[in-house]
Amino acid sequence: MTNQWLVPQFDPEEVSILSRSLQVPELMAKLLLHRGLKSDREANGFLNPELKDLHSPFLFTQMEKAVSRIQKAILSKETLMIHGDYDVDGITATAILVHSLRQYTEAGRIRTYIPHRLNQGYGIKKESIKSAQEWGVSLIITVDCGITADEEVKYAASLGIDVIITDHHHHHSSPADAYAVIHPLLVKESYPYKYLSGAGVAFKIAQALEEIFGIRDEMNSYELLDLASAGTLGDIVQLDGENRIIAKHGLKQMKNTRWPGLNALLHKTRLNNKNLDSWHVGFVLGPRINAAGRMGDADMALNLLLSDSFEESLVISDTLEEYNKERRLIETDIYNIALELVHSQVNLSKEPVIVLSSPTWHIGVLGIVASKLVSEFERPVILIGMNHSCWKGSGRSVEGFHIVDALEHCEDNLLGYGGHEMACGLSILPEQIMEFRKSINEYALSIGFTPEIQSPGTHIDAMVDLDELNPSLLESLTLLEPHGPGNPEPVFLIKGLHTDGRPRIIKNTHLKLHVWSRSCHAEAMWFGHAEESSQFTSPSPKWDILARVRLNDYKGIQTIDLHIHDIQPSR
Repeated sequence: MTNQWLVPQFDPEEVSILSRSLQVPELMAKLLLHRGLKSDREANGFLNPELKDLHSPFLFTQMEKAVSRIQKAILSKETLMIHGDYDVDGITATAILVHSLRQYTEAGRIRTYIPHRLNQGYGIKKESIKSAQEWGVSLIITVDCGITADEEVKYAASLGIDVIITDHHHHHSSPADAYAVIHPLLVKESYPYKYLSGAGVAFKIAQALEEIFGIRDEMNSYELLDLASAGTLGDIVQLDGENRIIAKHGLKQMKNTRWPGLNALLHKTRLNNKNLDSWHVGFVLGPRINAAGRMGDADMALNLLLSDSFEESLVISDTLEEYNKERRLIETDIYNIALELVHSQVNLSKEPVIVLSSPTWHIGVLGIVASKLVSEFERPVILIGMNHSCWKGSGRSVEGFHIVDALEHCEDNLLGYGGHEMACGLSILPEQIMEFRKSINEYALSIGFTPEIQSPGTHIDAMVDLDELNPSLLESLTLLEPHGPGNPEPVFLIKGLHTDGRPRIIKNTHLKLHVWSRSCHAEAMWFGHAEESSQFTSPSPKWDILARVRLNDYKGIQTIDLHIHDIQPSR
């Protein structure tokens, strides 16, 4: 046991009233109350978010100006360019706008530009604007990038090209002086929801275009929700409010997607007959879409999502699978090296933020490795590698530590940076890395952030008996999905479990236990804790387990799987 287990206390009458009024199990009522949803209206709105509750896109201050310019371009038969980004959010955002614009203008008048991660890096550059000029483009629409690209916007204007910026990343300076800017986090922006992903912002543009042009017979904007959901779930943004509506309805739609590329990817990953949740996007679909940009050319993933041929999409999916396999091998090597460096070079008691670097690290996978280290050490992690003599880093954070605010404090050590609360990217000179490491940790300590202070204990959603967790109950808990920041997967305390005394080690890393209580049995996985196996070689004592619970359906046989968060001898 690493820290105190904080078990919530519930008012039995309050639980009973909410359970009866919503007609849900009492355990579900407890989970809703623990999330602060006490009224019928709030709780029902959370469990059953409706599309009618999406905000009007014209609540964005400059939305009317933006879509009027797009409408003018379409009616005047101008050539437009959608400038995206090479990650899953940027690629899906690009695909959303292309599919939307195809309803109103010829496909040949829509050009796309995704920068190469390794050769060009993030964001709009003069190089991409020159390409736009060569293609005869008179209007560039950025998605998931551009908010700080003031020089590039001015350069485009000097060539007679208007730029509309759509973005969602935090910015530490004045926004670029573009023709129009659609960004929920602008200081003077009145849009009521602030945490849209890049794909979510692109979806709002598509909604606005539909309003001014009218719904076409071929498609309505809601058919873009599956792509918007993939971008939202893949970009580590808050999963409340409007994001929850987009993600939940998009996942439902994804199973019957109209897009051949997404359909082919679902078939290749054997998810076409599954009830999809955030895990499938975050750990199966998203990594394959991302793999193109990480290991090769992100245009391949974009071509997949824009293809109108299922057969062509299957071929592209095969290539993405190969990229993903290559990515996993490189990622594993970097993770193992980084893990050794943490233990040999980082003073975890004095450094609340882990900063590591190596000139041999592939910058395309650093964000994934950082995420794994965040899970392992429960603190922010920034990894820095070298590409073409440029040192670039990716960071991932934890609840309570705004990583871009931290970078702003350290900007004297950086060449550039960007991102949002939970994820960031940066560029840096090698001689500044150690000073940056010192500076960001000083900042963390100055604001009172340490992993121990931030998480004085593990917050448990509810205490349950193993035999309570029947398939019917677990099926009802899927109403809480999708899970992510702002709506984490529930953690349950299950007491008094027996083990069979035969722990199994999986892939030399993970520990698998067979546990039971009375007549109910389950398999329990403790990821990354193979070294603890010796504790469980005897059938006793009983154990108390903190775990996330999954219903596993394999070939029609349903079993209960526990993903262990912590474990201790039963009291």
